[in-house]
Amino acid sequence: MLLDRYNTEFSDSVTRGSLHHKSSELKALLTALTTFQNQALRPNLIALNQALLHWYDKNPNEFSKRKGRVTDLRKEMGQNWLRVGNPFLTSAGSTEFEQSVTRGRLHYKSGALKRAIASLKRYQAGNAPAQSVYDQTVTWARKHRQEVRKRAWMADFLLAELRHLGAVAGPAAPVPVAAAGDVVTWTLARRVELDECKTTGCGDASRFGGMINADRRDQIVEREQATRTGRGDQAGGIGAVSKAWNPGALRNTYDGIRRDGGGVCTTFGHYCAHVLSYGRPLNQRIEVVAYKNHVFVIVGRRGGYREPGHGIPPRETWGNNYCIVDGWLGAMGYDVVYPNGGGYPYPGMLSPLTLVMASDIAEGDQAAVADLGLNQTVHGLW
Repeated sequence: MLLDRYNTEFSDSVTRGSLHHKSSELKALLTALTTFQNQALRPNLIALNQALLHWYDKNPNEFSKRKGRVTDLRKEMGQNWLRVGNPFLTSAGSTEFEQSVTRGRLHYKSGALKRAIASLKRYQAGNAPAQSVYDQTVTWARKHRQEVRKRAWMADFLLAELRHLGAVAGPAAPVPVAAAGDVVTWTLARRVELDECKTTGCGDASRFGGMINADRRDQIVEREQATRTGRGDQAGGIGAVSKAWNPGALRNTYDGIRRDGGGVCTTFGHYCAHVLSYGRPLNQRIEVVAYKNHVFVIVGRRGGYREPGHGIPPRETWGNNYCIVDGWLGAMGYDVVYPNGGGYPYPGMLSPLTLVMASDIAEGDQAAVADLGLNQTVHGLW
């Protein structure tokens, strides 16, 4: 890999001979590359990207003749951003991308750039899909190349995040979306990010020490001590009253886990719901559910609810095409995804259940939920 320590492939690709002149911008780029190879840190990756764009802007002729493996380098930089870039540009409230493309309060911005920034803000507020931000950013990059050369040193990182979050355009392979009836495939399309729960700290592992996977106890305890969340419920009461889907709140919880490096069962439930739902058609019903003091997710369950309190009917009524997704168990050393509930280590926590929120319930739609029969399929999902 070009960004591995001691790798000289990129340097070799832009060097035409030991005595051939290199511009100061190219020399600065190679210095920045070596710095990141030696210390793979967020500031060093940003500096490397700035140096690459500065070379492209100030010496286009040299760039065109020696660009060598620039495409490969940019790709690797995007991949590394997902590892070292936290806090991320797409995190709720972040203005880092906007600041990176703003040269001064009175400086001109193209309409395409303004639309890209506005789309990112809508995404951060939970009001736009990742695809929309991706499209607006790529449109700006294609239509305003001079503006991009001077200001787009964070754009590659933004696009890398959006692809990771589910934007399906661009050079990255699209996230597979299964047919409506294939719940397991639809769920497993997001398995990579769901399984990140397995390497995330569980803030209340010690409180439920008897439930830790014995084979991984040392790692679980060590991660708990390192996480910022500590013990207790960090959920913020999401969905406690309204059962309506709240993508903005789910996104905020997702950002919190990524920022803090850990969570508890409620926040893991909301994290998984966000991962499953964002930037893709909601072909399946996603339900965040609660068993006493434990929260997890069910995907593709058939049927309605028991009243009062939106109780979930017994498991035998759920059909034979659903998944249980439990990020908290992943953080405790177990699997995260359980097709049809198979292998779920604590089946006693599957009943009785109550609904926290559901992807097919919009705000103000509570009366419609109450009218659902136990054997009736929610309208419009299948």
